[in-house]
Amino acid sequence: MYGQADDDEANSIPNKETLDERLKFGNYKKTRGNFWFERGEYSMAIQCYKGALKYFDANDEELKLVDKDDKNENEQLELVDKINDLIDKRAQTFNNLAAAQMKMEAFDTALRSVNDSLLLRPNNVKALFRHAKILSEKGDIEDAIKDLKRASSIDPQSEAIAMELNRLNKILIKQINDQKALYRRMMQVKPDDDKNDQKQSKHSNCDNNGNNNHNDQSVWYRFRWPAAISLGMVTAAAILIQSFVYSTTK
Repeated sequence: MYGQADDDEANSIPNKETLDERLKFGNYKKTRGNFWFERGEYSMAIQCYKGALKYFDANDEELKLVDKDDKNENEQLELVDKINDLIDKRAQTFNNLAAAQMKMEAFDTALRSVNDSLLLRPNNVKALFRHAKILSEKGDIEDAIKDLKRASSIDPQSEAIAMELNRLNKILIKQINDQKALYRRMMQVKPDDDKNDQKQSKHSNCDNNGNNNHNDQSVWYRFRWPAAISLGMVTAAAILIQSFVYSTTK
């Protein structure tokens, strides 16, 4: 199954325990994980969630049955419901595990956990929201916004998603505006003035000022055309972000 737990024993339990036993013990460990999480004992919660993942795992025959098209009406359908319940709980546990890892600021491992959750249930709104939060903590604002936009399409009534989306859009627009301001400052340097200043500096005893003018001239010639091109790209991106902001308010 997608998203294997860290322990090697995870591969053997589905073949040793019945489905009902795995659901029973997995639920117990997951509940204990929630207990510790609510009390701020995140290391203990992580251990319990990893223990639950050992039991919330399906064997090959069960997975084939879920994917099978011609299921019988009675026993097989009931069994498939249980298997799907187990898969749901596995996805939830990975998501809870990511939450505990985030509390400990282990963002890389949290990202792997929430990715495992999304492999199992791609439209899980909580997992998408948490994925966006991790990406934003790692500085990947644009991809975080994509996650939130997808989550919002699934749950358009969520105030939490709307607030986070609005917050990240403001951050992204500020970053774009800061870049535009930087490029504008670069383009405001005049090369003729720099040449005059450089000539004057040769007759001056202020060596530091002469070096600074020379550096300014080098910056202008190095960044003149790239800055102009980048400014156009940044402006287009700002317009795109603005349209996205307005589209989400409908």
